[in-house]
Amino acid sequence: MAKMPTYEELEQRVQELEKLAVERTKGEETVTDSMEEKELRNAHNKLEQRVKERTTELVTANQELRKQIQERKRAEQTLQESEENYRHLFQTITDAILLFDAQTRQFIDVNDAAVSLYGYRREEFLKLTHQDITSEPEDSDISIRQTIEGTLARIPVRYHKKKDGSIFPVEISTSTFTLRNRNVLCGVMRDITERKRAQEELSEREQIMKAILSASPVGICLVRNRIIDQANRAMDRIWDYQEGSLVGESTRVLYSDDEEYHRVGQEFYSEIKEKGIGHLETRWVTKDGRKIHCFLQGSPLDPSDLSKGVIIAAMDMTELKRAEDLVLNLSQMLMQSQERERQMISHELHDSIAQNLSTLKIGCDLIFDDQAAIPHELKVKMAKYSNLLDQTITAVRNLAYDLRPPVLDEIGLVKALATYCEEFYENSGVKVDFQSAGIHKLHLDSNTEIHLYRLVQEGLNNIRKHAHATRATIKMVGTFPNIILRIEDNGKGFDVTARELKLNKEKRMGLRSMKERVKLLQGRMTIQSRPMKGTKILITYPFKDKNSE
Repeated sequence: MAKMPTYEELEQRVQELEKLAVERTKGEETVTDSMEEKELRNAHNKLEQRVKERTTELVTANQELRKQIQERKRAEQTLQESEENYRHLFQTITDAILLFDAQTRQFIDVNDAAVSLYGYRREEFLKLTHQDITSEPEDSDISIRQTIEGTLARIPVRYHKKKDGSIFPVEISTSTFTLRNRNVLCGVMRDITERKRAQEELSEREQIMKAILSASPVGICLVRNRIIDQANRAMDRIWDYQEGSLVGESTRVLYSDDEEYHRVGQEFYSEIKEKGIGHLETRWVTKDGRKIHCFLQGSPLDPSDLSKGVIIAAMDMTELKRAEDLVLNLSQMLMQSQERERQMISHELHDSIAQNLSTLKIGCDLIFDDQAAIPHELKVKMAKYSNLLDQTITAVRNLAYDLRPPVLDEIGLVKALATYCEEFYENSGVKVDFQSAGIHKLHLDSNTEIHLYRLVQEGLNNIRKHAHATRATIKMVGTFPNIILRIEDNGKGFDVTARELKLNKEKRMGLRSMKERVKLLQGRMTIQSRPMKGTKILITYPFKDKNSE
């Protein structure tokens, strides 16, 4: 294969041919193509082709070089940005970051948080080793070796020391990487002094809380979805369960029947959801079947979600209930005894003293009938004594009537109250509108009748003494198992709250005696009043049918 001429040889050949062509042109007007001209054209064409190819190669190489230059610039810019981001991140992290040679333990770099935490300047840090900042060199060295071996990424809590010598706990996370052919260990240190202190305080509080719960005579438990999650000793002791055996049990085991279980679930939890705290009395049953009275008070862990749990305090009220029932029974017996004594005194006043006084008055009026001449002064004096006896007889009979109205036994409660209201109007000038509904259908015992009579009596006496009213209304409605009594007036009224506060200081017994009587009867009494707006007293009194009793 013929050797391709070089670029210089082609250039020289072209110049020779051009020179020859010029010489021939001068000697001839028309020249035909010769072999030399063909060679010249061929050489020229090859040169042009060679130039084009070389130019293409140079352009391609130039483009590739520019591309490489651009990529290198982008890589350098990305690297610079990455280093800036790393440095920014390195310095802005709030935890202390320390880089040190894994072999020499010499520090390579630290961030500002490390400088602030340990108290060394960066230049000072780079002259230190890891052993200079730890108070546990041996344990720390073991942890570092485990980290380098890849068996430990988080070092247990260690204690480090600052430049001023103070010791503090740190939580450490570690990793290793290679930098310029040396093994570098990165440690992220977090000062957990406050957390340790908080943990210790929390632990102390937990111990105190456990001691309080253990010493508390009140049963306390955490209930989630009516399942006992936790319970103190008193809770187990009151209900005769072994310690811890109630945990995981449904609260249903504490009730003797489903009805009471569902009632408590509805009323107790509804009050907790509505008011944030619930109160309720119920009856629970112990493990051996003994029924006891309980007072429950509950508060949720999260008021917005009761499913997270409710803390319930349960107090055994059995003995207290027995004492209250005893006091109530004794008080009721005392009231009944008082009524019997009043009845006896009333009968004695009416049947004996009043009759004797009437006989004495008749004798006084007839003492001078058979006498012919009686001095006028003596007649006037005797008439005066007779009038005094008449007033005394009236007072004795009124007293006997107040002590025990005979009409109550003779005509019944409703008619007796209607009669009393009419007499009250005649004596006080206060018009009384008496209304009753359903009372005549009830079989009331004598105690219930006299208590209701006394409440109306005391209520109207309060109106006469203090209300300055012109009109009063008495409404009595019987709706088993309650009797509702409403006493209203259009008098001057009063501030209920202020009056309640003054009850202990004043000698007025009207409202207080009414409240005490209602309380002993296990009823409820509410008072509504405002100055110049009159007064309304509402009494709800539970009763038992006389036949069922």
